[in-house]
Amino acid sequence: MRVLHGLRRRQESSQGERTLIRETEAFLSGRFAEHFAGKRQLVPAWAALNPVAHADLGRLQALAATSPDPRRPGPGTAAHILAREVLDVVEDDEALLAAVQRFVLRPLELRLIEESSRIRMSEYDVVTSTRSVLRALHEPPQGRCCGA
Repeated sequence: MRVLHGLRRRQESSQGERTLIRETEAFLSGRFAEHFAGKRQLVPAWAALNPVAHADLGRLQALAATSPDPRRPGPGTAAHILAREVLDVVEDDEALLAAVQRFVLRPLELRLIEESSRIRMSEYDVVTSTRSVLRALHEPPQGRCCGA
């Protein structure tokens, strides 16, 4: 009996490990929302930022060019909006996109994941938070100006 119990625990552990690997791959490739939707699971609001935070320039442009159904708001619509916002900042500069993703979008994504464990969050909240951070990139620093 112990052998069967041990075998069952290893199989369950292996299944859990495979699930973790698939979810990690989906997260890092910017396909977390697709992964959850494909499993018919509720997609967390922060997942709208995931494709934008991990896409290369071509994929970001394709995402911005999509026409989401306005009658069905959700992560796809929010991701489309965010892709357009990010492209407004980086234009066609792949190096700038990589820097914005590394230093702005991915840290924001992690913050939103953490916050969503404490408070209810909508895709609108994700778009608003992201827009706020992106706008801060364009604003001059507050305080001293002009070599003063």
